Amino acid sequence: MRLTISLAAMTAALLFCIPADATRIRALDLDAMVAQAQVVVRGRVLSQGPTWDVQRQRVYTDSVVLVDEVLKGAVPTLAVEVRQLGGTLGNIRQEVAGTGQLRLGQTVLLFLNTDGRLYYVVGMAQGRYVVEHHGGVERVTRDLGGAVLVGRPGAPPPSEYRDMADRIRAVVQAR
Repeated sequence: MRLTISLAAMTAALLFCIPADATRIRALDLDAMVAQAQVVVRGRVLSQGPTWDVQRQRVYTDSVVLVDEVLKGAVPTLAVEVRQLGGTLGNIRQEVAGTGQLRLGQTVLLFLNTDGRLYYVVGMAQGRYVVEHHGGVERVTRDLGGAVLVGRPGAPPPSEYRDMADRIRAVVQAR
């Protein structure tokens, strides 16, 4: 007996194979991220440290980001403290796919919400872009860190920082 599988069936099966450890995140286009964020800032990660939640069940990483440009909203100080799920505290390490962890020294573009003290990245890794110089031009890149986007992400965001900043300002002014 010969087993025949159509090319369409094989392709469909492969498209729906998502790693078991992947985090599924609802895809947000740039306009949706701007709409959901209270503030959008560019800055440099100055320091980081792990901390427990109140019940000592989850590890978070708190990163201090020195803000050098505000594209939406306002921040009361020159630095914001961004809390992200995951990190290492003693011999305990917790990782969450799709958080888009900040790295010490990185220049980043962040879409954030705040509880008045701490800031949180909108859309997990979707709301964190790294700003890097390439051939004299600043470019933004995003690594979803193991996340799988669900739904339609819309048009890709601009890859040059200035174009991205201009687009964000245009979305803010249109609202």
